Amino acid sequence: MSCFLWVEDFEGGNYKATTDSVFGEMLNPPIPDEKEDLRQYLEQQGITLKFNFLEALHFIRDPQKLTQVDCIILDIDLPVKTPETTEDEKKLLPDVLKLYGYQVSKNEEEDEASSISAQQKLKQKAGYQLYVELIFKQSFPKNHIFICSNHGENLKSILAAFEQAKMEIPEIVEKNDKKCADWVKEWKNKSYHNLRRGIIEGCQSLKKELKKLSDDKKNPQFTEYQKSTFEPSVIEDYLEMLERFLPLREPHPEEKKHQLKLFARTLVHLWETKATPHNLNRLKLKNELWRTLSTLGWIMKSARNLMAHGSLLDQLDEQDVAFLFLINMRAMFDLGEQSQSYEKILLRIFHSEPFLNDSILESELANSYYTVKDLVKKTEKTSDSLHFNGLVKNLAEAPKLKGNPDFIRFLYQIFWHGLSGIRMELVSKKEIEVIATYKFNMKSPIFEPSSFESSSYSEMPFLNVFAHHFYHKSFGKGQ
Repeated sequence: MSCFLWVEDFEGGNYKATTDSVFGEMLNPPIPDEKEDLRQYLEQQGITLKFNFLEALHFIRDPQKLTQVDCIILDIDLPVKTPETTEDEKKLLPDVLKLYGYQVSKNEEEDEASSISAQQKLKQKAGYQLYVELIFKQSFPKNHIFICSNHGENLKSILAAFEQAKMEIPEIVEKNDKKCADWVKEWKNKSYHNLRRGIIEGCQSLKKELKKLSDDKKNPQFTEYQKSTFEPSVIEDYLEMLERFLPLREPHPEEKKHQLKLFARTLVHLWETKATPHNLNRLKLKNELWRTLSTLGWIMKSARNLMAHGSLLDQLDEQDVAFLFLINMRAMFDLGEQSQSYEKILLRIFHSEPFLNDSILESELANSYYTVKDLVKKTEKTSDSLHFNGLVKNLAEAPKLKGNPDFIRFLYQIFWHGLSGIRMELVSKKEIEVIATYKFNMKSPIFEPSSFESSSYSEMPFLNVFAHHFYHKSFGKGQ
């Protein structure tokens, strides 16, 4: 979900009603009707609330804080400061007031009178001043900013200010106008910004957890067994690079496709050498955990191998990158069974789907397995393999690949095949012919239909929730 900065003074104290008119659909009720309670409540739902001009300006001028928001809603008429305004915030005021006629004077009375007069003028245009600050000084995208205000009496002066500055006049609507709520809803559902925000939140969360560990405990799970470890700084730099990779402005379609591909290349690069499923210590892990971690690892190792073979993964979209990011972090770090906050953000990119029928899944496994096996058989100089990820690997390495196999979908399918545990059985026929048949182990908890029941959805382990979101995309029956 996109994170918002909301600058609003709630003139008249209508906290609950105003909040509901702007954000109602995306909030979990009940909405508090007290100032500080509302601030804390909104903070937990990705909305940073500022009540006056200086508080907002101080936030906007802090690069680390501004990075935490994706879009901004501004009121126009705002109090310049309040009794709670901090000394650091007050230091920003004199330079701004000079833009509104404030003249410094050694005479205290004259200085105070000039300051008050300038503050009165600033109050009526505070939202405009913040907008200018964001656009020109912070390079914040203007289409990420929405202005809504009920101060119609000040609209003429605001429009005049934009015209005088030779600036394009943004649309200004009243807070109870449906356009405001529609804009919020639109931002809530933007795939690119949900992807970027989820990645940022995920990397920040993991960096925070790593700081609690000693250096010898900071290595990913897939480097433990063979002691093929990274320096702690490598993992920290890796997360820092991923966190900062995607720009705030959503690129145009072709550039976005390029950006997503480059991000995926960066994401998988640790799997080139030291990180590999072979490093899992099967003797120390319970069988179900070993199979799960091994499956996640093979997805990432396969993604890395496909990236190394030219254009096989050129058409990645937001869902695909979110899938790889979620798999990667679960493969590398012990995150427990339940969903992390950043994982819930990334799952918004996918569509929730009906519960799984295990008999249909077994049929899907068989069809997808024989499809890839048939491709391997028809491709020159390509080795066979029992396991699905081995077939995909051999197909990708073929010197002359025919057609356009959907390698992105194969990555999704590795998840299901890795957990199914295929085995081959040889069956004699008429004593002169031996036929190979393949059986799929359907005992993984993820394959249980009950794990997809909506009544227990909120309590389901993350991998069950995750599988619920991309099952149909795995087998070509949905996006």
